[in-house]
Amino acid sequence: MGSKPAQKLIKNGMKAVGVLYRVEALMNAGPDSRCELCCGWGHIESMCSSKPKCDYCSGNHQTSDHKCNVVGCTP
Repeated sequence: MGSKPAQKLIKNGMKAVGVLYRVEALMNAGPDSRCELCCGWGHIESMCSSKPKCDYCSGNHQTSDHKCNVVGCTP
């Protein structure tokens, strides 16, 4: 299936036997996949059940929320 039909299914869903089903893009996650939420390996953020972990300081917050205390540091 090409990209345009796939995008249409994702946007509009798919109807079968009178029922409208939601369609999502397939996200493959293998052992080399790294989660952007918990920084763990083997899964992706949409499949994560762990608490956030910062990639810079290992704090209990997402990397995007990291606040560095070092003067002039811009991660």
